Amino acid sequence: MFLLLLTLPLLNAVVSPVDKPCIDLAACATKHCLNKRSIMKRIENSTSVDSFEKIVTSFDMICITTKCTAQCTLCKSCHYAIEQMTAFVSGSSNGGMCPKLEGCITNCIKGEDIKKILKCVNDQCNIHCYDGNCDPCKLMSKKIFSRFCREMDLVAQPQFANFQGSCPALFDKLSDEFVAKKKH
Repeated sequence: MFLLLLTLPLLNAVVSPVDKPCIDLAACATKHCLNKRSIMKRIENSTSVDSFEKIVTSFDMICITTKCTAQCTLCKSCHYAIEQMTAFVSGSSNGGMCPKLEGCITNCIKGEDIKKILKCVNDQCNIHCYDGNCDPCKLMSKKIFSRFCREMDLVAQPQFANFQGSCPALFDKLSDEFVAKKKH
C-alpha cells in the first residue's frame, strides 16, 4: 500500500495538463464513436498493419466533433480538425499546419458524391496523418488508437503476438508500417 501511495504522484506527472483534454477526447471518442465489437470482428483475420488501417479508418471525425464537442474543443489537435473541416466547407484556407493532408482533402472535395469523397479521403489522404506531415492529426489518432488498444487488449490479439510493448508504442510501429505500405 505504501508503495502504491509513493507511485501515485509519478502516475499523475505522466499525464500532463496539456494531454488531459486529448485523453478525455479519446475516452469520449471510443465510447460514442467507435463500434468496438464491429472493429474487432473486422480485424479478426487481418495482419497487424491491415488491422491498424481498419481501426484508424473507423475514426469518424464528424461523430467525434459532434458527440465529443466539449472535449474536442479543449484538445488542441481536435480543435484544429474542427477548424480544418470548417475551412473545407466554406472553401477557405485555415493556415496550412498540414499542407499535404489539406491539399489532398481539397482535391477529394471536388467530387460531388459524398461516398466518393469519403473513399478518396480514406484511400488517398489518410497517409498524410501518419507520414510526419500533420502532427495534430497523428497525435489525436494516437490518443484514440491507444485508448481503443487498451480497452480491447489489442496486444493480446494473435496478429500482434510478436509485439512486446505499450499501446502507444504499437501505434508508432504500426503507423510507420502503414505509411511504408501505402507508399509502395
